[in-house]
Amino acid sequence: MNQLTFQGNCIVYCKSSFYSACDTIDNREFTFHQGVNFLDGSIDSGGFGVSYLISMYNTLRGYRDFSECAAFVDGHPISLKRLAERCCYIDFSYPLFSSRKTVKKLILQGLKRTRLPYSCMDIQNLFGLDPARMDRAVSATGNERYQAMTAIGFCHGKDVFCFPWFSAKRFQLQQIRLNYIFQIPEILRKFVLFPMETFPMETFPMKKTLEKGFEILKNSLGWERE
Repeated sequence: MNQLTFQGNCIVYCKSSFYSACDTIDNREFTFHQGVNFLDGSIDSGGFGVSYLISMYNTLRGYRDFSECAAFVDGHPISLKRLAERCCYIDFSYPLFSSRKTVKKLILQGLKRTRLPYSCMDIQNLFGLDPARMDRAVSATGNERYQAMTAIGFCHGKDVFCFPWFSAKRFQLQQIRLNYIFQIPEILRKFVLFPMETFPMETFPMKKTLEKGFEILKNSLGWERE
């Protein structure tokens, strides 16, 4: 997967651990590429809606009209159902993360299912997870929750990591953790969708902190930095 396109005209009722919104996607087209895709705007300007819809589509209940929505992977049509299977919503409301199972157990289950060439320790180092929190449920990992959820999603074979909408204040409070996560797509060829309130990006320095991650990929897959 190199490019993901979503076209839509719909209303999406979005929820996260901190916010909820009735978002409108008004005859818009979004094109995403590998790496971090920032969706700047207010909470109801479409970014939250598309991130929530494509990742939570298979969990939505009740009447929802998405007949005017379409998705494409590398130019080829894909159903929203199949697309959702390749996405995960980085929030406790996503079924995979609402489990009482520990982070370590969820990682091991994912690695067993997908047969990715990593050990649990590799994942711990790659995603910067604190060893002391590996035996906790995802909901008990504190500020490390975004790293834990992204790590688990990766181990379960997800390609698109969809975040809920972030206000500028919450974005800045989490900048160290997010800075780490945002570098992961560079080495794993994944997508991150990040809807957020617009504010000057120069206040958010992108530091390189994944040397362990590069070394893991080099050893396990023969991958080299460009």
